[in-house]
Amino acid sequence: MRFWFPIRRLPKATWLAALGSLLFLGCGVEPDINSTSSKSVIYSQTSRIRGLDPASAGEVSSSMAIARIYEGLLEYDYLTRPYKVKPLLAESMPEVSADGLVYTFKIRKGIYFQDDRCFPDGKGRELVAADFVYSIKRVADVKNVSSGFWAFNKRIKGINAFQEASKSDEPTDYSIVVEGLQALDDRTLQIKLTDPYPQLLYILAMHYSFAVPHEAVEFYGRDFVNHPVGTGPYRLVEWKRNSRIEFARNPKWAETGRVETYPTEGTPDQEAAGLLRDAGKTLPFIDRVVQYVIDDATTPWMMFLSGQLSLSAISRDNWDAVITGDKKLNDSLEKRGVDLISSPTLDIYYIGFNWDDPVVGSSADPEQDRRNRKLRQALSCAYDFG
Repeated sequence: MRFWFPIRRLPKATWLAALGSLLFLGCGVEPDINSTSSKSVIYSQTSRIRGLDPASAGEVSSSMAIARIYEGLLEYDYLTRPYKVKPLLAESMPEVSADGLVYTFKIRKGIYFQDDRCFPDGKGRELVAADFVYSIKRVADVKNVSSGFWAFNKRIKGINAFQEASKSDEPTDYSIVVEGLQALDDRTLQIKLTDPYPQLLYILAMHYSFAVPHEAVEFYGRDFVNHPVGTGPYRLVEWKRNSRIEFARNPKWAETGRVETYPTEGTPDQEAAGLLRDAGKTLPFIDRVVQYVIDDATTPWMMFLSGQLSLSAISRDNWDAVITGDKKLNDSLEKRGVDLISSPTLDIYYIGFNWDDPVVGSSADPEQDRRNRKLRQALSCAYDFG
């Protein structure tokens, strides 16, 4: 589920979690994040969050942070195998035309953007279908320099004409009609495709299509990247770039009576692993999430041992001191209530080369091109992906 505390795991990753810190709480009034009874998760990562604008953020660290604040029509049902998407801000899965070109979504009622000063009286308004039209147009707007236009490029009818119009020196006119992107009414969104594109459902679970209120973009302007305003379970409390970011439970959920629950079905292996013990409980579980950016492996490990972090990866230097010969946690850490979490994952690594670079790129000179190719191969072989 999207509301689990996210741990970005490495292949066959092993993490330690201080169970005393991972206490869960259902929806309720806004928590006092300074209270000792507040349920928090504090962790670190090396990747820096570049921004919190769904249209322009492309790397994993930013998209994970964005997903705490913003939401889309669909989300992944992570306990289902094989993976599939399910409704989130949509009432149900879309009605799809026989030719696979028209997708019609019904938008859930009673979903509100968080309270923010960009709205009249600071009160967040209800989500409508036009918010998705606006949000996808923002991805197509060249002025936003979005890394996600590939998801809609030549797929939605009229979206490329809108992108071309946005190249004007004048402010982009969002009233321009895109044939394939229509809010038929406040609760109905229709997407028309140029060709069948079954991947659209998975695209709509990505942050590029998350709902953004036009009021926030217009109010904050270029600083919108630092002032996220979403419908999600958390809101941004504080962000010290390249150092620390903090999220707290979005009180709008409790105010509007919104209820989301943990999944009730899974595979036998998932049930054996304890992933269904919270079945049917109200989400989100956690009041507060604090994330540090720490480059070296030693510092977060020492912070974990001193109780400053809720979980930590085990650095190579500490492996033998932490893990026994039979791959279990040593007795001293077990007695402290520390839990060992190990899980295989599928990851893709790659090295990118600047094709225009005269040293590693392509060349019109066949001999130079051969040397460059050999150099690229050597660099690829020299990199330790382990």
